[in-house]
Amino acid sequence: MSKVFKVSLFLFYFLSATFVQANVSPFITNISPFSPMTVSSGNNYRIIFYTYDYESASMWNYLYYNTSKSMSGAQPITNLYNLNGTNDFYWSTKNISHGKYYIAGVVADSSNAMRTNYSMAQLTITNTNKAAGSGNTRPVISNISPLSPVTVYSGNTYPVYYEAYDPESTSMNVLLYINTTKSMSGAQIITNSLAFNGTNLALWSTKDFSHGKYYIAGVITDSSNASRTNYSMALLTLTNTNHALLPPARPQWLSVYSAWTNRIDLYWQNLPNETSFTLFRNTIKNSNTAGRVTGRAMNVTNYSDIDLSKNTKYYYWLKAYNGAGSSPFSYTASNKTLGSGNTEPIITNISPFSPVTVYSGNNYSITFNVYDAEAPVVWTYLYYNTSKSLTGAQFITNLYMLTNGSHTFIWPTKDVGSGKYYFACYVIDSSNTMVTNYSRALVNVTNTNRPVSLPLTPPVISNLSPLTPVSIYSGQSYNITYYAFSYVYPDVIWVDLYYNTVKSLSGAVLIQSNHLSTNNWATGCSWSTLNRAPGAYFIIGVATDFSNARSTNYSTAQVTILRPSSTNGDVTPPKPPANLRLTPDSKKLTLTWNRSTEPDVANYYIYRKAPADADYKIIQITSADSYIDVNVANGTVYYYKVRAVDSSGNPSSFSDPVYGMPVKVNGKVVLSDNLIKPKDPQELYINIMPMDSKVIEVDIYIYKINMKLVKKIHLTGLNSVQNLYRWDLRNANNVRVPTGAYFIYVKGVNFEVRKRIYIVR
Repeated sequence: MSKVFKVSLFLFYFLSATFVQANVSPFITNISPFSPMTVSSGNNYRIIFYTYDYESASMWNYLYYNTSKSMSGAQPITNLYNLNGTNDFYWSTKNISHGKYYIAGVVADSSNAMRTNYSMAQLTITNTNKAAGSGNTRPVISNISPLSPVTVYSGNTYPVYYEAYDPESTSMNVLLYINTTKSMSGAQIITNSLAFNGTNLALWSTKDFSHGKYYIAGVITDSSNASRTNYSMALLTLTNTNHALLPPARPQWLSVYSAWTNRIDLYWQNLPNETSFTLFRNTIKNSNTAGRVTGRAMNVTNYSDIDLSKNTKYYYWLKAYNGAGSSPFSYTASNKTLGSGNTEPIITNISPFSPVTVYSGNNYSITFNVYDAEAPVVWTYLYYNTSKSLTGAQFITNLYMLTNGSHTFIWPTKDVGSGKYYFACYVIDSSNTMVTNYSRALVNVTNTNRPVSLPLTPPVISNLSPLTPVSIYSGQSYNITYYAFSYVYPDVIWVDLYYNTVKSLSGAVLIQSNHLSTNNWATGCSWSTLNRAPGAYFIIGVATDFSNARSTNYSTAQVTILRPSSTNGDVTPPKPPANLRLTPDSKKLTLTWNRSTEPDVANYYIYRKAPADADYKIIQITSADSYIDVNVANGTVYYYKVRAVDSSGNPSSFSDPVYGMPVKVNGKVVLSDNLIKPKDPQELYINIMPMDSKVIEVDIYIYKINMKLVKKIHLTGLNSVQNLYRWDLRNANNVRVPTGAYFIYVKGVNFEVRKRIYIVR
């Protein structure tokens, strides 16, 4: 890594710790190439650049090329919606003339403040006859921490950061080792993890390692088994096993994001030794008068602050806690809710960017970006046509409630005739503003006689925690992490999590069934050890995709559940909380209870059970006598109970359970949030709930993803409480519907509700 880039990394860590400033222009730096480079015409060149804005978590970036460091006559390459930090884009030079060019980057934030910068050196495009290279390039691992000498107390966790890059792979395997010298001879393994292009993090528990001075070695291997080894720049010293637990370090913000008039989403970095976080808020930049917004349980690193005033700037601070005390306040973060505008949505980067050929019968992945400053895009419609026009265009699909960002849809060309087509895409936001855009290049569908090449490759589930042995006390929760990936159906992966005393599914107990909408790291599956017998357990993960292909994986180490013990001789549990009450509202449920009269009660543990949960799970630890649960979905019933825990760690018995349903009024009905799981489904209940005492009637339409009507149902005489219609998954001809995606559309007088579901067998 160049000296310039190291300095930029230092500036990034320094600037990320400063106070949020007002009306400061964003900046864009480190635009590659850093030294003169030659690329054969037709090959792709990876443009790397770094952006940062004090006020915004994300901004627009525009890339251009020109023969000089000037915007006069510059040609556009792409526009990207990016987060703060290092970004990249692969630029196809296929239709670019030979010559020497500079790359220009223009960054603009939400306040329209702009900044321009240029690559440090020229890029020479030459030799059109040279074929694009697809060799066996070795991956790169660099900047392995520590970058300067550091001391860690034995038993604490040390975060190992490193940079990974491979032009051929999107993911690589990294083994981390420690040794007293920069050598692999005699090195001890620390961890085995999956790495992606860019900055990666691995947490090393030093509990079982001897005192001494060590280098960290990283061995990176890509999908072709090409590998490379590198070492940390400085020594890490392990010392003093008797050192007492330290309070957590100052929490660091990752993002404070607002795209609504009444809500701000907050994300922060997890800390290795915290047991909880507390969030504070103020309308002025003063942490001393800030009010407590909420407490968050261990490893919970996000919060959606709702019911805010529009067009108002809010300031936020975090504190982290453990048994040794609290951290300092985080540095100030802030953002402003939107005003009540009518900004039109944006749709860009519709693939393909350059001409591409697809054999008829194969699938093509349509990618595109959507963005709306006021709300998620409500409806997105995809078409194909022989020209850039909606006249005569053929419908592909419609997608509902897309979030801002990049999206992918798999287009099956099975019934599409040979020819050259453009993709058309138009979006509608919540204010019914519509925008249309088209793919930049043609997709050529050809050769219907070529066989379909869609292998039924099973999905991948890996890095199932714990990676090293871990112990927790009975009644606490353990956060399970894993990585799930499907080569064929990235938008439909089901992950079932189990626990067992052996590495086997025989006799395993289900923890949670989780639907992933994209290939992703999945975090935050909280496994409650309530009523689990003390002992050692393995975590088991089963991933199932749209084709019902499945794979199984096991945690590499055990979770040991310990029986709580008192340190002062007190083994008497407190009385349970009394008079637990629940108040429902839209997208939230409020719990209140009578505070315990016993003086040594330290905290209250809140447990919740959703319909998909096999048992109650701990969701919050608080010293207050109330809690607002905002991680709920309207139309779904949730069950709660609370127990008190005293300062000696003795838990009470549980309160009487309560249950309730958050309700959102949409006209006069609420459609329950149902997904059909891959367990040979037999039926789906559609929950219709009038919001007044009038008797109403509705029509229920069930469509396939291509909007072909499957079945229509007419219901009358609905009561004012709830009405469950049981659909037996059969069409109008009484035939079971096949696996696939469907829309449920409920329509009555002056109201309508839509819901997208998956049927997976």
